[in-house]
Amino acid sequence: MQGNMQRVAFSCLAAFAILCTPIANAIADPVTAADLIGKMLCWDAYFFNRSKAFDPSKDTYGEGGKFSGEGVGEGTWAITPDGVKIDTETRHLIDNMQKSPDGTFTSDLKFGSGRLKATGKYCNQ
Repeated sequence: MQGNMQRVAFSCLAAFAILCTPIANAIADPVTAADLIGKMLCWDAYFFNRSKAFDPSKDTYGEGGKFSGEGVGEGTWAITPDGVKIDTETRHLIDNMQKSPDGTFTSDLKFGSGRLKATGKYCNQ
């Protein structure tokens, strides 16, 4: 009887570990400067509170903190404890940007009374 219980317990633990592996791999991490320097990100349409707000766009994160974004213009970017800080003449944003293990980026901006969200990838992929 004790041998059967041990096998059942082991089987349950093994099944739990197998089920949790994809979840652990799907967890995104905050972006780093190395993820962005010299890269161009192609974003899908932005959604404001789940309604389409902006068309797809491209953002370039240059060396020395130079930023260029379709729709927001030229400016600067920096990694901060709160996320990616983007300053242009028309916008001052903090983007809680994440990168998934599969290379997908998510953008989550607080925008007025709602949230502006998008997904994207490096444009060269």
